[in-house]
Amino acid sequence: MPPRACADPVATVVRGAERDGSERLLEDLALLWRSSYAFDASWLAVTQLAAPRARLRAVRLGRAEFAVLDAASYAALRPEYPDTVVLSALIALPVHMLRRGGDSGTVRNIPATIGYTGHARFVAEALASHAAAAPAAATSPALPLLRAVDPPGAIDLLRQAPPPDTLVLLAAPIGTQELAAALRGDSGLRLVALSGELLEAVRRERPWVSTVTIAQGTYPNQSAGVETPVARLLLITVPRLPQDEARRMLDCLYGRREQVAPFDALFASMERSVNGDVARWAPYHATAAKEFGLKP
Repeated sequence: MPPRACADPVATVVRGAERDGSERLLEDLALLWRSSYAFDASWLAVTQLAAPRARLRAVRLGRAEFAVLDAASYAALRPEYPDTVVLSALIALPVHMLRRGGDSGTVRNIPATIGYTGHARFVAEALASHAAAAPAAATSPALPLLRAVDPPGAIDLLRQAPPPDTLVLLAAPIGTQELAAALRGDSGLRLVALSGELLEAVRRERPWVSTVTIAQGTYPNQSAGVETPVARLLLITVPRLPQDEARRMLDCLYGRREQVAPFDALFASMERSVNGDVARWAPYHATAAKEFGLKP
């Protein structure tokens, strides 16, 4: 009898093109998925689509079972994709705010130029909107220049910019080595915080914004703790995702994390409790809602 042609089933998760830590997280997640012998022998394939809208479309059309989006993008696109839900919150990407020089560790006035990496865009736009709404904006047309940059470009921009007119926003996991090396190699660079007024401007009308504190001494030249907004990555799916697949993914994320957490700090940083905060503004898959004890 000739051998039968067969192939293992494949589930797909689609992520963005930006190097934001999700590439490492999903690599380990795929290994856990494959080793889930209590389920079938399927694979978890990871693909890339740069546009958040394209990722949601792929999930809606059944071309992927899961998509990774940052909370800002999902909040903005959810009205267009009401048939999508959150399966789990993933990692947090604190927005590191850096500038050259200055006597204070707090940003009180919005700089002339704000450079930002992709996931930090919401902070840059919030600051620009706040500047436009200020009384002074009626008499002065000067508003901050927003510049989208990749992470290496963010460091270069800060090194080249005349102080203190440039603020760089870099969304990255706490302890990112490239960021630590830049601060260690240039004593003129500072990790700074927004004033209470500006932080409130970022939070206003953005229920998905949370904050974390980057503890004192986390980075070179950091003399105080810094409270900063967070760009959180979410795992998105559709309500019709079978319960078994939802359970399998949640088991990989939380049930067997001890297998990879000692070797992957990002995986270890995920917290179940965060899902309660996300559920205040976003719908959850029924299986996840039960898993996390969320109200339907």
